[in-house]
Amino acid sequence: RDMAEDQAARACAAELLAQEEADRHRSAAADAEQTFKKELKSKAADIRHLEDTLRSLQANVDEEEKANVELAAALEASRGAKGKHDEEVRAQHETIFELKDSVRCLRSQVAEDKKASEKSLKDLQQELAASRSALAATGSQLVAAAAAKAGDPRLSAKVLASDMDMAGAEADSADDPAMRRDVTDKFQSALDLLGCKQAFCFGVVHVRVEQDPFPIIYSVTMQNDGQTPWPSTAMLLHESGLDLGAPLVAAGPVAPGCGSIVSMELTVPKANEPGTSTSTWVLRDVKTGRPLGPVLVFESEWVEGPLLY
Repeated sequence: RDMAEDQAARACAAELLAQEEADRHRSAAADAEQTFKKELKSKAADIRHLEDTLRSLQANVDEEEKANVELAAALEASRGAKGKHDEEVRAQHETIFELKDSVRCLRSQVAEDKKASEKSLKDLQQELAASRSALAATGSQLVAAAAAKAGDPRLSAKVLASDMDMAGAEADSADDPAMRRDVTDKFQSALDLLGCKQAFCFGVVHVRVEQDPFPIIYSVTMQNDGQTPWPSTAMLLHESGLDLGAPLVAAGPVAPGCGSIVSMELTVPKANEPGTSTSTWVLRDVKTGRPLGPVLVFESEWVEGPLLY
């Protein structure tokens, strides 16, 4: 009994160390994101300052143009004066041409500076998007690593089949039963990041553009193919894409070798233009965060033409 208590204490300590390591990684990732956001804000302030400078320069240009117009009017009025003023008039014309050249050069510089500012802003936005993607990938890896060290490794599950139970009676939509199948090969890289072993597409629905939101329900048949019962904390947690009104769905408890039918009650949203969306849920023990194996996939497609199914 002392040995069992010692082993339990070691397991608990290892779990605490793993959680602390995951927290440190999350904290580092959050600090990196905050630093990047501060840098982005600073660059955005620089861009705004440059835009203010450009507006000021444009105002100066407008004033100079107005002065040039007034000067040209004065020159026109003086053309009838004595010939001794002709040389002065020609000099003034030359000054006007030089000023116009200066204005053109200034406008060209303003346009180039504006273009460079827009490019810098676009580059910053792309860098921010890339950083967010990297942070999301890092977070998924940390969650998978932490989950792999926690919980009972004998917990396991697999998806066997799925069926559509109901769709909104007034919905202009169609389900594609041929697409309800195992898609592990297609999502293998994502499964590796999540620490999962199976991806199953339980439904693909085609919807007419401008169709109002409507409910749709699928029954997903899963089996406990592990050595221990699923705990009551075994649940399908939304992982990516639209959650379709189902951020969390209960799945446990289930005894080893037994099956479980989970009802996925979804709401398909309205779309104003054609497009697709892929939503995923991971079966996890929410107490430990450990994945049990499957990832459920649901695909929505909004189309303008006729529905083929």
